[in-house]
Amino acid sequence: MEKMLDMSLAGSGGDLSTAHRDAGAALIVFDPQLRVVLRNAEAEAMAEQGIVSLDAGAHIRGDLARDLRRRLERGDDGAPLLLRAPGGDNFYLCALVASATKAAAGQTLFALIIRDVRAELRERALAVARRNRLTVRETRMLMLIVEGYDPSGAARHLGVARSTARTHLQRVFEKIGVTRQGELVSFVARFVGGEARPA
Repeated sequence: MEKMLDMSLAGSGGDLSTAHRDAGAALIVFDPQLRVVLRNAEAEAMAEQGIVSLDAGAHIRGDLARDLRRRLERGDDGAPLLLRAPGGDNFYLCALVASATKAAAGQTLFALIIRDVRAELRERALAVARRNRLTVRETRMLMLIVEGYDPSGAARHLGVARSTARTHLQRVFEKIGVTRQGELVSFVARFVGGEARPA
């Protein structure tokens, strides 16, 4: 599939030729009628799990189809779409990456990158830790807080006393410049390219 993806997107312009290199992300390339032309292994797995709904003609359907149609009609505002896993508590961020015209057929194609929100937060938390020079213990504490642990749960997970966990958390707060766990998670969620985007 990877080779077919490279051949099919090569020279198509925009970001489509490199969009599939986003490790761990699902890539779906589709036409204006929402017919899937190409998808990588991650997208195939999402379709099999029912996270992305496709009909027999390989058209995107469901809430994602409705949201994509709106974006295509009104223009992409750059905000990610949110996709929820059926019966689960996990969410996926969907970004409409680019549109380009395939030279041979004159067909307009769109690429959709779908990323796991939890994985995205973990990556951003690691970037925040590097940027703010957190120690290994502080980084672990940050990761646990971002994953939803409270300080007591993080202490149990780390195998340390609650007071030690609170000390690690306080140092994280000081280094990042926040005072509350909610602010910390919000900062991590907005952290892109070395700095946090304004709320």
